[in-house]
Amino acid sequence: MRTEYDIFTKETFKFFDNTRLLLRDIIRNDFQGRDKFEILIENSFNVINEERRLFEEGILNTILENERTDETNEFDLLYLELSFFNSRYNYLEPSTNVLNEIKTTEKLESASIVLDSVKDLISRLPKWLQNVLTVLKEILGIAKAVIA
Repeated sequence: MRTEYDIFTKETFKFFDNTRLLLRDIIRNDFQGRDKFEILIENSFNVINEERRLFEEGILNTILENERTDETNEFDLLYLELSFFNSRYNYLEPSTNVLNEIKTTEKLESASIVLDSVKDLISRLPKWLQNVLTVLKEILGIAKAVIA
């Protein structure tokens, strides 16, 4: 399996979009500091979208740097992981009944695991952009604590 770069990139940004919508859905209930948390979420995802070109370059450089002739490599596996997440937690084309049946903690934990995979494999991102991914991971942890 050889995942094309543009398909991989598209699936990665679909993951970010689904995760943003997941967080919006989760924090609908009012709680102390909600307004500040919403700003943190929106600003963090806005940085990812505004710096899409840098993010895409980081993905491409990492793939090229680690390209092997194996039939399946780690990027193919990450693509499958992203694809699974995006099909299971598809907030972009929601089937409300299905999403409502899945526990919120499962959604957050899955997003956190996939985010770790993205961060671990895409090593060629600028350090500040890697730090934004760390902030997104922390946002997922905060969201999990808020709903508990």
